[in-house]
Amino acid sequence: DAWVYLLYLVLTVVAVDFVLGAARLLSLVSKERVRSPRFRAGRLSLDLVLPALIVLAGIWNFHNLRVKTYEIEVPRKSSALSELKIAFASDFHLGDATAAGFMDAFVAKVNALEPDVVLLGGDVLEGGRSEEALARFQAQFRRLRARFGVFGVPGNHERYAGARADVFAEAGIRHLQDEVVRVGDAFILAGRNDQRS
Repeated sequence: DAWVYLLYLVLTVVAVDFVLGAARLLSLVSKERVRSPRFRAGRLSLDLVLPALIVLAGIWNFHNLRVKTYEIEVPRKSSALSELKIAFASDFHLGDATAAGFMDAFVAKVNALEPDVVLLGGDVLEGGRSEEALARFQAQFRRLRARFGVFGVPGNHERYAGARADVFAEAGIRHLQDEVVRVGDAFILAGRNDQRS
């Protein structure tokens, strides 16, 4: 998106100016060199290319879902379960600009893992989304399969987007907001709704 590029462009210009100012104060670079046409051209190229590379890396990262596996051993347990497979994901920032196949790929990847429970860590939705797009996302989330269900907590973007709890309920997601639930007499989940987020 153009606004994302503009954001990183502004951040890059500020960062380059800061580094250049520090270099001038420390006499690491002369005033004449900074004013030379070659230096200015290089600085302009850096200001324009670096944000583009960051945005392209973000797009590539978004479209190439990866699974990282962690194993945690709990030495003392009171549950009858010998193991629990958790699929955790967060920061989708779903909106009208979300690629059509993203949710299909996400649901297929999660379901292939055959998790016992799916946990969504917030920032699922983004502002500026249509009701039609929201209905598509809800339908896709309802396709997630997990023995104990799908649970989520709100992130700051849910608050910005004005997402109601029923939006998640209609998507098959049990939204935990300052509550603790016992799941199938197997484990306990706590969800925090931080008003600062």
